[in-house]
Amino acid sequence: EPVAFEKDQVLSFFEVSDLDPYSALWRVLFATGVRPSEAFGLTREDVDLEKGRIHIRRALRWTRDEDGNRIHVLGLPKTKKSKREIRIGPKLAGILRAHLETVEDDPGALVFLSKKSSKNPGGGPLDRNNIAKRFLRIAKTAGLADLGASLYSARHTFCTLQLAAGTHYKAVAAAMGHKSPSLVLERYSHALPSQLDTVADTMDAML
Repeated sequence: EPVAFEKDQVLSFFEVSDLDPYSALWRVLFATGVRPSEAFGLTREDVDLEKGRIHIRRALRWTRDEDGNRIHVLGLPKTKKSKREIRIGPKLAGILRAHLETVEDDPGALVFLSKKSSKNPGGGPLDRNNIAKRFLRIAKTAGLADLGASLYSARHTFCTLQLAAGTHYKAVAAAMGHKSPSLVLERYSHALPSQLDTVADTMDAML
């Protein structure tokens, strides 16, 4: 079963992650449910703050060239359904607006880059392994280390909390870019206990 955070655990995570250089990235992952590779591949032109939209058009992945060197590839998302438009709220838009002030003013510039270092003075595309390790360090500092969480926990949390709040599973599937809404029901049926209770209460009221 996918590991997801409860609301209070998300807030505990944010208390720590907001002090992290990648604070905007963590907010995007939890608030939108996008795959990490999709967030890593976002460019300036994909973020429309005026309309409150994020466009998922590509994903950033790492592979090896013929000489065995690790290289990044900016290609298509996982499936056809993965290419999508996601609505964002005013709070996340504000966070992104502040973050974009630190990003190169070029439509094709990546929104999220690795931090500059002696080995990489200009920054560069995010490495999933490094970001995953950073996620676990934040979770540990927030007291969430024993949950068995991973970088994908942000995506699982988005889905679980949306379903628990009553958002229709088809809308959740569309936002997450699943090729079939049934995948949401199969993987996250545990997040629907309140709806099952409603079914029982509705019929019981008729007796």
